[in-house]
Amino acid sequence: ADQRALQRLLGRDNVALVLALRAAGAGAGAPTMLVANTHIHWNPQMCDVKLVQVAFLLEVVEELAAEHGTAPDRPAPVVICGDFNLTPTSGAFELLANGAVAADHSDFAPPVSGDDAVDREWHHTQLAMLQDTRGPIDDDNTDSALATGGGESKSESKSESDDADSSSLNAKFVYGAYTRDGIQHRLDLLSAYAPLGHPFTNYTADFVGALDYIWYSAKTLRVTRVLEPVDEDAVRLTCLPSPFAGSDHTPIAAEICLR
Repeated sequence: ADQRALQRLLGRDNVALVLALRAAGAGAGAPTMLVANTHIHWNPQMCDVKLVQVAFLLEVVEELAAEHGTAPDRPAPVVICGDFNLTPTSGAFELLANGAVAADHSDFAPPVSGDDAVDREWHHTQLAMLQDTRGPIDDDNTDSALATGGGESKSESKSESDDADSSSLNAKFVYGAYTRDGIQHRLDLLSAYAPLGHPFTNYTADFVGALDYIWYSAKTLRVTRVLEPVDEDAVRLTCLPSPFAGSDHTPIAAEICLR
């Protein structure tokens, strides 16, 4: 990673805890389950930081699952839960749900990163790259050109050289192999609340949506029931926190069993 990316990432104090659990009274050969709990950074402008934090967590969990598995091809089942501060449209959510995120994912280049100097530099670099490949772009069309990839609409597809130029400048903050090769994991996770459409877990005057999740190993675990979501009518007038609910997040819970 470059120095600015490291400063951006290491300046956060978010943590995760991973426990290896075995049924009480079970012998040494009994299956182990991993349960991780985390709190991911909150700032929406730092979607790249959120993505990298989740990638770090998944790498550790995948390594521990292999270590505590019953065979090389049978890793320990995993539950990962917490306040992820992620919406279902984010790159980190995509990584958790689909097992991969491309190196050129937009979350590596947040439109407003919170670092004005980096945003200006990125804007000028992208514009210069487009001018090299598309020709001069009028100042009045700068924003639309950056959004669409050129000053004029063209029917022909991008050339291989265009793709190479784009991939080499896909990230405002360079995170080594993550922004070069993308991110993958093999945990095969499902969200316990996916069948309910991920109801809101945060309700404020500025935001209503899901930020908290319970992920579990799809092949070795199953969810038998979940805690019923909070009714929106109960919080619409007061938002959260309120005199009746001391947290700005609603509780979630799931009963999970081995298959």
